[in-house]
Amino acid sequence: MSPTPSPGAAPADPVTFPSAELDRRFTAFLVDRALGWGIAAGVAYLVWAMLDDRVWVALLTFAGTTVLLGALLAVLVGTTGLTPGKALVGLRVVRRTTGRPIGVLAALGRGCVLGLAGLPTVGLGLATLAWTAAADPGRQRRGLHDRFGEAVVVDVRPVPVVEEEAGERPQQIVNLTAMRLVPVAAPEPVEATSAGRSAPSVAPALAAVPPVTVPPVPVPSAARPAAGVAPPPVASPVAPKPVTPPT
Repeated sequence: MSPTPSPGAAPADPVTFPSAELDRRFTAFLVDRALGWGIAAGVAYLVWAMLDDRVWVALLTFAGTTVLLGALLAVLVGTTGLTPGKALVGLRVVRRTTGRPIGVLAALGRGCVLGLAGLPTVGLGLATLAWTAAADPGRQRRGLHDRFGEAVVVDVRPVPVVEEEAGERPQQIVNLTAMRLVPVAAPEPVEATSAGRSAPSVAPALAAVPPVTVPPVPVPSAARPAAGVAPPPVASPVAPKPVTPPT
């Protein structure tokens, strides 16, 4: 969506803004009507007080002031698309084909229909206009009075931009069950880096195991004669014969 123009400028494209809701249009109408009737009533009261209680003059003054104010509002709608009520609730009247003000003549015709519908007729005129706006086949909520100048009432309030707040990230949940199922890798043997440096000590769990003593295995001696067998007789040494020297 394009940025919202200032209140004094008309939108460049009518489809840029959504059609106004009926309740907001009715609120703008009540504000304009209350403002116009309040000013007309004040002027009529002043005339009535100045002309020695002439009621008929006061009534004519009230009607003339109301018509004059209605024409002034029509000129505002034709040139800017705004009225005090529409400016208050964020609405604007534009031509649906160009998105620009509908012009003074079209606004005067639209204002006449709206003024007649707003006469004290138990609300039948306003109900008729509301029904025609709700039944608009173009889904732009255009009432019978909006047919003058191809008018459409759009909502020109700025769209609030929602900024994503950088909130704290949720803490990670540790799954203890999954951690128990993860196999633990066996420690790799570490070789000595030098001859004078011994290998790292064994883990405390392995060092606590007591050493197993292996009994010595007897080494078999030289072959002994079997029991009950006499050893062979050993001959005694024979003395050498004497040698007689020659004579």
